[in-house]
Amino acid sequence: MLLGVDTVFGTERGGNVYGFPPFVNGNHAGAAMGVLVPLALSVVRVEKARWLWVVPAILVGGVATSQSRAGVAAMAIGIVAWLLVDGSRWLRASGLCVIGLGALTTVVAGPRAIAHRMTMWVEPGRWAEKELTSGRFDLWATGWMLPSKSPITGFGHGGFEDAFRPFKATGDFSNVSQAHQDPLQLLVEHGALTFALLMGAVVVLAVVSYRACRRVQHRDAAQLIRGLFCSAVALGVYSWVGFPLRIGALATLGALVGGSLAGLATRQEPSVAGLR
Repeated sequence: MLLGVDTVFGTERGGNVYGFPPFVNGNHAGAAMGVLVPLALSVVRVEKARWLWVVPAILVGGVATSQSRAGVAAMAIGIVAWLLVDGSRWLRASGLCVIGLGALTTVVAGPRAIAHRMTMWVEPGRWAEKELTSGRFDLWATGWMLPSKSPITGFGHGGFEDAFRPFKATGDFSNVSQAHQDPLQLLVEHGALTFALLMGAVVVLAVVSYRACRRVQHRDAAQLIRGLFCSAVALGVYSWVGFPLRIGALATLGALVGGSLAGLATRQEPSVAGLR
């Protein structure tokens, strides 16, 4: 209740909201664990203790048991990004191979077939064939019409539902207070100026962080920056298909990752001891 569960899915106290407090449901818990996998891998490489491999193993296991497609996607994106920005040539080559294999599979099998296979693996029996995207495409198609109605100032914080209702073209969502896409909801509710400022800040942080991955000479500090950067990338990509920044636990995780990343990446030569 403290996180406004009733405003997300229209549930009442004692309703059928399953598992993983303080998240709305297992989907968000899976996403949180998936986002943390790249950071956990970097910590393992920094500490050089074999027993620490249990941490990413637990996170991967949590993602697998959460029945969260978003969690699997966030974890995959984060791991591939981690491989690509790592200083090791064979890890970068591994990341490129994964991307190439994924692209080839998408071309050969088609994105819908891949989505179906992933759904049957992660959530067997939960989704019907017609519900592979759970109505998101219809929601977004209508949602992206809304910024033109109030482009500068938006409809105000929490105004997405009021703005969306007259244009509603999907029956998959009984409650449309969430756009299931954080950037879209930011643009609709707060307008183009606020959207541009915040997206600009995100781009600046991303550029500074990526350069720090290459610039920092201290190997362990650079490794932690890579882990934080890839976790931030995973959370950022997930925000385009969900609403992590409107879930208290995920928003807090995003603030911690972003703040730590900004602090380390903007120092001339950060130390691991300082982060600890």
